[in-house]
Amino acid sequence: MSVVNLHADSLSGGVTFSNRALRLTGGLGGDGPLWQIDPQPVQLEGRSPSVIHASFASVVDSYDGSSGSIGENEHGVTGDFYFASPYFDLLQQAALSAADLEIAVTFAARNGRIEVLMLSIQHKTH
Repeated sequence: MSVVNLHADSLSGGVTFSNRALRLTGGLGGDGPLWQIDPQPVQLEGRSPSVIHASFASVVDSYDGSSGSIGENEHGVTGDFYFASPYFDLLQQAALSAADLEIAVTFAARNGRIEVLMLSIQHKTH
């Protein structure tokens, strides 16, 4: 489960998922690859449980050069995350890996704009 904290104009949290959950889709306003995951459970502070819909791309394909955006709507939380090229390359390598990996994305946003974005990839322990 993911945890997201909502404070007035800020939103922070993280989502953890298997590399096998990543699927390649069409572009996100750019020419580069776009990876998505199926909606994941998310616990919103002070609110009912919800889900996060997340997309991942390279910051090169970001329309404004930012690390992305996140917002809340009637379907849950929607996040478009743009990683610096070396980190996006790692995410893609993990997505294509035969190894059983766990990917964690941690973020913090203000006014819907991602200000902090971190990526962690590790082997799953059974």
